[in-house]
Amino acid sequence: MTDRLSEMATIIAGSRAERRTPGALPDNCRPRDDAEGYAVHGVVHQALAGRSWGGLAGYKIGCTTPLMKERLSIDNPCGSILEATVHHSGVALACADYVKVGVETEIAVAVGDDLAPADAPFDGAAMANAVAACMAAMEIVDNRYADFRECGPPTLIDDDFFGAGCVLGPAVAGWRDLDLAAVAGRLVVNGDEIGPERRAQARISRADRQRGCPLQSSARR
Repeated sequence: MTDRLSEMATIIAGSRAERRTPGALPDNCRPRDDAEGYAVHGVVHQALAGRSWGGLAGYKIGCTTPLMKERLSIDNPCGSILEATVHHSGVALACADYVKVGVETEIAVAVGDDLAPADAPFDGAAMANAVAACMAAMEIVDNRYADFRECGPPTLIDDDFFGAGCVLGPAVAGWRDLDLAAVAGRLVVNGDEIGPERRAQARISRADRQRGCPLQSSARR
């Protein structure tokens, strides 16, 4: 890795571990494309593992809907989740541990069978066959930037696209009998539903519904 990308990884890992915004990022060390973004991404994870964040626990399949692709100017899903940021239902987390925290309703899966790269590409049916458990989840997102639009997709890639962990619910029995593409998430705080008018935006896109299974998004990852 070049010195400029190493500098970028140091800035990102340090600000993330210390729960602060990295400030204005030097133009001369920003990744120029997605490939450089993923190269920095790996070094950032190594640095965070050295700070007791643990290794890779899973993947966040982000940016799968047309709405988010347009908003973030990226075509491919991306993001990873580190071991220390995986929580379970009932956990209490402090807002002070994040910069600008938010949550998103999600469907999480635990993969039970290895998927060999040599067998790719995978479709939604192949992904479903590899799933050992399915559960409701909340993704923890943290906007660590003054204006993320100024960063560009490669920089957001190396910082896991706002990813700050997840909260997992219990495994859902009989999930294979459910129409996952029709599932909608609800956020309720102190008995009040938050943002019900936006629930339609959170549904699986029409294109994914036509493919028959939202797990197709995982296949594209």
